[in-house]
Amino acid sequence: MAVRDGRTSPWPWWGFGLAWASLGFQSLAALPILPSGMSALLLHPLFPWVFLCVIGLCSVMVLHRSWPIAWQAVVHVLLAVVLGIGFCWVSALQGLVQRVPVFCHNQTLTTTWVPIERELRLAQAPQQSKSFNGMADQAAMNTFTSAAEYIWHLKHLQVHPCLAQGSVVAVRLGSANAPQPQIGQPLQATVQLRSPRATLPLQGFDANRALFMSGVAGWGSMLAWQVYVPSESTIFANTWVHSLTNALKQQRMRMADWLMYSLNQHPQQGLMMALVLGDQGLISAPERALYADAGIAHLVAISGLHITMLASLMGWLVARLWRLSPNACLRLPAPWVGRWAGVGFALLYAALAGWGIPAQRTVWMLAAWALAHQRTVHCSPWWPWWVAWCFCLLSQPFAVLDTGFVLSFGAVAVLIFAHHGRMVLRPAQLHLVGKSWVKRLAWAYPFVYTQGVVTVGLLVPSAILFNQVSVASLWVNVLSIPWMSLVSTPLALLGGLLGHHGLLHLAAHSLALQGTWLAWVDVLAWSTWWVPMQPGWIYVLAMLGGLLCLLPRGVLPKLWGGLLGLMLMALLAWPAPRPKPGEFWVDVLDVGQGNALVVRTHKHTLLYDTGPATGVNQDSGLRHIMPWMRQQGVRQLDALWVSHADNDHAGGAATVLGALKVQQFVHSMTNAHPLAALAIRKAIPNRNCHKQAAWVWDNVVFEPIKQLTMQESTNAHSSDNNQSCVLRIRTAGYEHSLLLAGDIEQEAEWQLLRDHPQQSLQARVLLVPHHGSLTSSTPQWLDAVQPELAIVQSGWKNRYGHPHPTVLTRYQRRNIAVYNTAQEGALALQFTPQSPQWKSISALQKRQRFWHAHGWAAQPP
Repeated sequence: MAVRDGRTSPWPWWGFGLAWASLGFQSLAALPILPSGMSALLLHPLFPWVFLCVIGLCSVMVLHRSWPIAWQAVVHVLLAVVLGIGFCWVSALQGLVQRVPVFCHNQTLTTTWVPIERELRLAQAPQQSKSFNGMADQAAMNTFTSAAEYIWHLKHLQVHPCLAQGSVVAVRLGSANAPQPQIGQPLQATVQLRSPRATLPLQGFDANRALFMSGVAGWGSMLAWQVYVPSESTIFANTWVHSLTNALKQQRMRMADWLMYSLNQHPQQGLMMALVLGDQGLISAPERALYADAGIAHLVAISGLHITMLASLMGWLVARLWRLSPNACLRLPAPWVGRWAGVGFALLYAALAGWGIPAQRTVWMLAAWALAHQRTVHCSPWWPWWVAWCFCLLSQPFAVLDTGFVLSFGAVAVLIFAHHGRMVLRPAQLHLVGKSWVKRLAWAYPFVYTQGVVTVGLLVPSAILFNQVSVASLWVNVLSIPWMSLVSTPLALLGGLLGHHGLLHLAAHSLALQGTWLAWVDVLAWSTWWVPMQPGWIYVLAMLGGLLCLLPRGVLPKLWGGLLGLMLMALLAWPAPRPKPGEFWVDVLDVGQGNALVVRTHKHTLLYDTGPATGVNQDSGLRHIMPWMRQQGVRQLDALWVSHADNDHAGGAATVLGALKVQQFVHSMTNAHPLAALAIRKAIPNRNCHKQAAWVWDNVVFEPIKQLTMQESTNAHSSDNNQSCVLRIRTAGYEHSLLLAGDIEQEAEWQLLRDHPQQSLQARVLLVPHHGSLTSSTPQWLDAVQPELAIVQSGWKNRYGHPHPTVLTRYQRRNIAVYNTAQEGALALQFTPQSPQWKSISALQKRQRFWHAHGWAAQPP
């Protein structure tokens, strides 16, 4: 059964069934309500094992039946679907029951914990002042990029109303210089809990899903801790499995500390940590962007290639040593010992490196390959692939949509499809004539062909996951894969495993050398193409085009099949939809506690505010605005409006100014402000919004509401909410209108009411001033504007208490609908003159899934 040919093995049927069950389960908006007894049964620790044994027994019974293969396939798929749904249900219930409930948000808990894992992150910048000082603050944050902080995963050992037993909370303990606990050592700790919640865009990466799938029940800050000495009546379960796991994690932690000490302040420290231990927490945002744009992000991690290379080396070495003993060879053949030694080393190193999806896939495939060779049974290379697929989905039922799963399994599948059963071209078969140097380079053809196959095969998944395609990735990988595989990675692994400082620094210098040619690629504007988010049918046709390009000779005429495939893949460049002339679309981004809003007309795009910057790699321009721009294929802003200099409005402006072509920068700051100075250095026209005249784009009117009595600030870095830029956008016939009010407060509202007629302030949709602060949205202001919809951009459970309940009551008394991004995520509005009502869709309405539920709570003791 286990080593049949891939065409008749049940593993593909099981793989299809498990993937189908996982995809279907992850499309549920909410979990079906089960009786309490059924839920308790599903949460029992033995249930997954018993369920797996029952389904496995049924599968064995089916295999021993003399049924037609088609009937066996149907039954195996159904069994796999049932098994997959069961495992998904158990995983989902555990995640929901163990998470920190909403009513315990920001509560302090003093109980017993045990550290089970430690992560390294770039240290966040200290709490910034309210005013964002542009590049000055950015420079201050960059001083922290070489420092690290520890994020500990603590497992809760007791039963508490705010946290279930066994829940895992990620807590920030402090810098590397602070006293640290030991993995597996019980602690009596005081932790301030935070319920898990992330921003929710309309499309693209869902951080809430990633947090839920990670098994982390919430966040926290460890206020105090001490080693817990259990009493004689207290028993901590500590099996040999836990002991082995803790030993591996402790060794991983010691290696990380040694690497940080050895590579202290080295620019390549983060990349070296990723290569040796698979920990990418110290890689800075510019480094991530550089490797992603070059198309070699897969090399900056513990990949299957690295583990396979090490396992092969270890297997060869053990086999050679085994052959030195004739008696040992008589008992066990050297090839057997070498193969299983390689598998064992791969398992050990994969566990030491964090046991990520690519590492799991490699270990399972190597084990399946070794088993097949030991039994001397012929098997297709697809069989180990399907075995690894099934085992990964059984251990992590929701992994089928993870980036690592898609790219890792996708790359190997493409290579198997392109090479299995085909003749390998040799230099002599290429019929190369002419110059001798061409013949000398013929050996590189198979390697270039392999890299081209992977590039074509992963083009569509990369477009879906990252909304960009690296045009230069083919030749960059041709240079980088040999360099990383033969130079940087072996030096890094040998230096890390053997504890050799010299080898580590050689590896770091080799990465720095590679960075020089990557920098040349990065400056080329054509090296990276942005791929807008496309409908599903375009992705299907593009995948079909990739398949046509990879078909073997003889199935279709190579020229016509390749041309047709390229034409279908070119559909990925289909432009994103835009408003028709006279219409305007508004995208209210969910950036937490801050403002960021995009307005699009038929041919123009305006960005109003850029959200906050809270620390290293925590820039809203980088995390929210630029992903949206890639999804919509927007490379140019016709206008960037920053209402005022506060961090929650201008935090991402430096990133946007550096990443996009901006036609004009409009703001309320002086030209001495660092952001304005940055725009001047980039030759971007600076304009004061209070002196800006009205203009028309594609029959849509933009009307700045001037503050005629505004006083110029004497401090270039000061912030005044009442100086915020106010902008009204409307259709030509006044059918629809939107008023953007920044952070104006009561004083500015009254001033605008005095200086402008009421009809110039009226708007059907209002961006609530100052996020709903009690100092804004006065009754007189609301009576003058007369909005039908009020939009609040605020952070979930923010420390300011925005929006204030009194302000919400003012809107409710006037029958004004209130939309809060903190509760429902991003919002898209479409204003069409032909329609009396605008079209709207919220992120929660579009992407509601069971992991967004926050009403679950721990059971009382």
